[in-house]
This record gives sequence, structure tokens and C-alpha cells, in this order.
Amino acid sequence: MRMFRKFEQFSDLHRMGAAIFSAILLVVFFVITQPINQQRHNTLMSYFSQLQSDQANLVETVLELNFSLSNNYDKVNAIFEHIREAARLLREGNASGYLNKDTKFQEKLQLLEKRLEIQSEALEQFKSSNAVLKNSLIYLPNARDEVERAFPTGTVLHEQLDDLVEKVILIRIKGGLGDQAEFNTAFANVQTVSLHLPAKFREKLDELLNHIRNINRISMEMPGLVSQLSSNIESADLAEAYRIYYDNQQQRAATYRVFLLLATLILLTYVFQVVMRQRHQANQLKLAASVFDSASDGITITDTQGSILQVNPAFVAVTGYTREEILGKNPRMLQSGRQTPEFYEKMWRSIKDTGHWQGEIWNRRKNGAEYPEWLTITAVKDDHGLITNYVGTFRDITLSKAAEDEIKHLAFYDTLSGLPNRRLLLDRLHHALASSARSGREGALLFIDLDNFKTINDTLGHYIGDLLLQQVSHRIESCVREGDTVARLGGDEFVVMLEDLSEHSFEAAAQTKLVAEKILVSLNSPYKLAEHDCRNTPSIGATLFSNHQQSVDVLMRQADIAMYQAKKAGRNTLRFFDQKMQASINERAVLERELNLAVENKQFQLYYQIQVDSDRKSLGAEALIRWIHPERGMVSPAAFIPLAEESGLILPIGQMVLDTACAQLKAWQESELTEKLTLSVNVSAKQFQEAAFVDKVRAAVEFNQINPMLLKIEPTESVLLENIEDTIVTMNKLKALGVRFALDDFGTGFSSLQYLKRLPLDQLKIDQSFVRDISTDSSDKAIVSTIIGMAQRLGLDVIAEGVETEEQRQFLQLSGCNKYQGYLFGKPMPIEQFEAQLKSC
Repeated sequence: MRMFRKFEQFSDLHRMGAAIFSAILLVVFFVITQPINQQRHNTLMSYFSQLQSDQANLVETVLELNFSLSNNYDKVNAIFEHIREAARLLREGNASGYLNKDTKFQEKLQLLEKRLEIQSEALEQFKSSNAVLKNSLIYLPNARDEVERAFPTGTVLHEQLDDLVEKVILIRIKGGLGDQAEFNTAFANVQTVSLHLPAKFREKLDELLNHIRNINRISMEMPGLVSQLSSNIESADLAEAYRIYYDNQQQRAATYRVFLLLATLILLTYVFQVVMRQRHQANQLKLAASVFDSASDGITITDTQGSILQVNPAFVAVTGYTREEILGKNPRMLQSGRQTPEFYEKMWRSIKDTGHWQGEIWNRRKNGAEYPEWLTITAVKDDHGLITNYVGTFRDITLSKAAEDEIKHLAFYDTLSGLPNRRLLLDRLHHALASSARSGREGALLFIDLDNFKTINDTLGHYIGDLLLQQVSHRIESCVREGDTVARLGGDEFVVMLEDLSEHSFEAAAQTKLVAEKILVSLNSPYKLAEHDCRNTPSIGATLFSNHQQSVDVLMRQADIAMYQAKKAGRNTLRFFDQKMQASINERAVLERELNLAVENKQFQLYYQIQVDSDRKSLGAEALIRWIHPERGMVSPAAFIPLAEESGLILPIGQMVLDTACAQLKAWQESELTEKLTLSVNVSAKQFQEAAFVDKVRAAVEFNQINPMLLKIEPTESVLLENIEDTIVTMNKLKALGVRFALDDFGTGFSSLQYLKRLPLDQLKIDQSFVRDISTDSSDKAIVSTIIGMAQRLGLDVIAEGVETEEQRQFLQLSGCNKYQGYLFGKPMPIEQFEAQLKSC
């Protein structure tokens, strides 16, 4: 590029030099192309002036001779001699040398010379003609006065006649050298006017015109005689010829000078433009140099052979080579060796075909460090399309590559553990399935979930939880081979993908079990988390895969199902996926869809089971929900209540139970038989956690206008496992409304006695699992007796559920429990049957 600039500067200098040289030549021509020399012109004009003066003197002398009829011609001879000398100077003098080329002037000069030769021959003729002329001139004034007196002054004829007389006198004075055409015109005009005059006037006018005609005729005849005698040449014509010649020369000189001046101005303008363009180019070059030097991208300029001609400071900064070290060298010295010869062949083929190439390439700095750069190479061509240079611009993309790698890492790796995330795991799983199809070897997925991880997070904080997850990640990685994948899906869930296991499923399962057991042992070891010593266990679900027999989603779901089976098996164990479990899951999914329809179509119904005292007197009932399926018939609560809890449908179902129970209490208030009966309803943990649960209970009570003390809410012990403080607040608010509480399934959960004394309970309900074997099992007897004794000491009422035999009732009564519920007194039944039972008691 800089070479092109130099060539352009060189061409402009030549053009400017040529323009200046042309301007100098024009100036020289301008000086040379001068008009006639002023001194010569003055000399010639003096000749003409003297000639005209001599001619005037000659005319005057001839006229004097003409009017005086004098015979003294000495003066005329002297004038003739003087005129001859003037004629000689006009022909031979130094001042008139360049007039020899003017034909018209030479002709006039020849006339003068001829007249001088014959002047002596015309003297006698002049005397004769002069006499006649004298007579006519003497008569002319009188004749004109007579005609003018005959016509009023100011008329056209008067004016024309004055003009005619003036012209004829002028002709006479000039010796016949006047303008004859004007005279003839004036004469003709007077003659035309005279044709319209009366005869008497016409005679006088004709007489005057005859004298005028004689004067004119003799004057016209006299020029030859006068010229011969007085050298009365046509000096005016001779001077006019010179003036024409002089004017032409002056005009031509002026024209040439204007042309030369314009040409000079044009050339000077061109020179100015060249200078301004050079200045502009200089500024552009300065700007380009500034851009070249200050560009953040490295720039290299080479010739067609690849020799480096120029580099900018950014190139020096990136590569570490100085200008002196790199100039004249080939850019190949920067190659890192990462690109193959085929890569460079393809690159130069693109440059040859399109004149351009760009892409990522790895080069080596002076210190040997390799770095990535984004390189653009452009071929520079001249006006004929021939390549003259190559310009390479590059940018060090080390930081952007690092950022790209970081973005890729964030996209495919978990930030906390550094393990692959779900996206990368699924991608690798697709590849593993394809690899398994080719090799015929089995693979396995292990789904790992940490047991009770939430408790650690809640009690020790998320920071400790994160430390645990990081240590778990390291421990799992230490248990697998280098080619296996350990991924974190999120939270406390990890997945291990094992590849290249045995071709036989049994052996592959054994290999998988071995890895899983290593993980179990490793994760069961104590953890040192900051200042805390902790223990944690995992639940692991495993499934095998080979070929494309299962999709990625199915495999993930199978491993997840197996992990939940491990949870159900008591945690801290391994379970392989069983197809029967899949069938159960599918059945569960169908049941969930039908449960949604049941809520929408109101397929639920409350059944009522009676509660009695030791005298078998009715105290109330427990409202138990039943699902009346249109195809399945009666669906057990054990089949759908857990599903409703997990799916969240327990909330609308629980609301329906509460509203129906309150409506039933409203109905019972209308009868003396049932107006004092209590009605118990079960409430799930999710309902208790609702922020609006208290408001919903209050709304149901107020809407039905019932006695709230007849409504008994039975939360299970699971309600006390989470958010106990919030639960206590909620129960106290409901207690303030008048609602009563019975703790359901007491003894089966993990409730703390510390919290039990703080709960606003009215009753404990002994679970049927303890009641079932109290007739034969001493442990159950001890537990039931303990529960009854504790309730009495806490001032709580006690009721036993699941009472089916008289022996069970008697033991309970002897132990101090006087309220019962069970098949011994009545099964759960629809409201119509329940009310009929009440009437029969």
C-alpha cells in the first residue's frame, strides 16, 4: 500500500513538473507575443502626420493657385519634394520594415509614387480646370441664397440642399477626395424633391444643381490633376490601412496574450490542484499512518513473494518481534505447526480465487508461546488486476477464546461441582447409546440422591450444604473410571454413566453393582465440613442400557424410579430398575389423570364411621372420603390419598371434605337426635401449610352457622415434622375460633413430646396398628397403656380407632380409654345409612 502511495506521489510530481514547465513556456510566449513596438508606431505616425500636413499644404497651395490663378509654383515644387522624401521613408525606413508584408499599405504607397511621377504633366490641365471651377464657386453662394430665399427655412429641401452644398464644398476642399457616394446620395435626394416642386422653383433649383454638378464634376476631375500637382494622395486611406494593420496586430497580440493568460491560469490551477491533492494525500497518508500505528489489530504488509515490508506496533506487541527482526522475513516463521500443509494450501487457494481469506489460526510468539488469532488476508491489486502486495490483519483472541471456553463450561458444566450438567450428560448419553450399538457392550446409569440433604441445608446452612455437594462430587469421581461420566443434575442429585461394560447383561449388572457399592462406601464415610463433622448416605437407582433399545428419556426415568425404590427400601442402598416398577408408575400416571377428572366431576363422597363411649352411646363420627369411580367402582383412600398429596390435588379435595362436613353439621343441628354430635375431618400437612387455611375454616363455619366446637380437626403426626412453629400458630388461631383438635395416628410418627405439650390439642387418637394386637401382643399393650397414661397426665381425652373385638374394647376400658371407633360399632357408610344406624341405636 505504501508503495502505491509512493508511485502516486511520483506521478503527481512529474505531472506538476510538466505543468510548471508548460507554464514557463507560456510565460515566454506571452512575453514574445508583444504588439507593434511603440517607438516604431510613433515614428510611423509622425510620417503620416507630416504627410497629411504636406498634403494639406499642397491642397492649400493648389487651392490658392486655383482661386488666385497664380503662376508661382515654387511652393508646390517644395511640397512635392518633401512628399517624395516621406514616401521614400515609408518604403525604405527602419520603422516601416514590417509594413512591407501588408499588401494594402503597399498599394497605397505605390499610388503616391505614381502621382509624384506624373504631377508635372498635369499643371496646364489644372490651370484650365481651375479657371472653370473658380467661376462656379464664385456663382454658387449667390445661387444657393436665391434658392433658400424661395423656400422657407427648416424644410426638408432646405436641409437636404445645405447638406449637398456642404458635401460639394467638402469635396472641393479635399480636392475631390471626399466621399462621392454620400454626395451622390445627397444629390439624388435633392433631385427627387425637386420633381415635386412648381416649375418656377424648379428652374432656380436646376441652375443651382448645375453649378453644384460642375463643381463636383471638376472636383472629381481635379483629383488627378491636383494629385499630380500637389501630391494630394489618399492619405486618409493610407493612414487607415496602417491603422487597420496596427489594430489587427494589436488585437491579435491581445488575443494571443489572453489565450496565453488563460492557458497559464489553467496550468496554474492544475498545479494548485496537484499541490492540494498532494497535501490531501499527505494528510491521508498521515491519517493512514496514524491508523496503521495506532490500530489495536496487528497489520502485516508483504510483497508477492511473501517478504514482510511493514508491520505496525500492534504486531510487535502481539508477536514479540521487533520491526528490525521481522522486516524482510516470511510470515512462515510465526507458524505454530498446529495447521497442516493442506490447511495453508486451501487458504492460499481462497486468496487466489477470491482475493480474500479469514479464519482462526494458531501462531507462535517470539518467546515460543502459542496463541490463537483471527487472521484476515487481502490481496492488493493494481489497475491491471495484478497482485502487488498482501495485507494481513490479525487479532489475538486468547481472551475471547478463554471467554468462549468459559461460556461453554457454564453451558455444559455445573458451576458448584465442576461436573457435567444435564445438557452435557444427555449429549454423552446419546453418544454412549450409539457406541453401544456399534460395540455390542452394555452401559449403565446410576441415579444418586443424597438422603436427608435438606435437613443439613436447613440446620447448618447452604454454605455447608455446598461443601457437602463438592466433596460428594470428588468422592463419586474417585469411584469411577476415567472414561465414565459423573454429572450433577441439580440440588443433591447426581448421575453416573458407565460405558464399555460386559456384553452380557448379568456381568454388566455385577460391574454396575460393584461401582455402586464403592460409591455407597465412599459416601458413607464422615465428612469434615468447615467446623462440622457430618455423615450422609445416598440412595442409588441403576438401570442398564444397550444399543437403542431405550430412549434417553426412558433411561433417565428408569434410573429415577429405581432410586425412589431405594428410598422406599430404607435409603442408603442400591436398587436396579424392575419392569414391574415401570408398570406401577404407568398405572400411577393413569390414576393421576383420572384423579384430576374426579375432582372436576365431583366423584368423591363422604362416608361416616360412628364414635361411641363405653356405654356405646353415639358421640359423633369421623368423615372419611371415598372415590366412587365410574369404572373402577370404590377406590380405596390408601390408593389415591398419597397421590393426591404429591400432586397437590389434596387441597381441593380437602376443601370439599371441610365444606361437606360443615354442611352436615348444619343439617344435624336441625334434629334433636344429632344436634350434639361431633364430626371429625382429616387435614393434610399441605392444607395446614396454606396461608389461607384459617380463613377457609372460618368461612366454612360462618357460612353454615354451625357450632365450631362440634367440628374436630384431625391432623396427623406428619404435620408436626415440618414448620412446627407455623403449625402451632395456625392451630392456636383455629382454637380461638372454637374448633377442636384430635392428633390422629398418634405413636406412629416421630413427634417430639417437647412440642406435644405446646400444641392446643383436645384429644389423642390411638392408631389402629397398636389396637389390632393388644389382646395377644404385650408390647402393644404396653404402648397403648403408656399413651393412655400420658394423655391423662396431659389432661387430654383419648379415643382408640380400629376397635373390632370385644376383647380389645375391654382392655382399652380397663386401661382408662372410654371412647372408641371401629368395626365393632360400625363400618364407614354413606350418610343415609349412618343416620339410620343412629335411629336404631
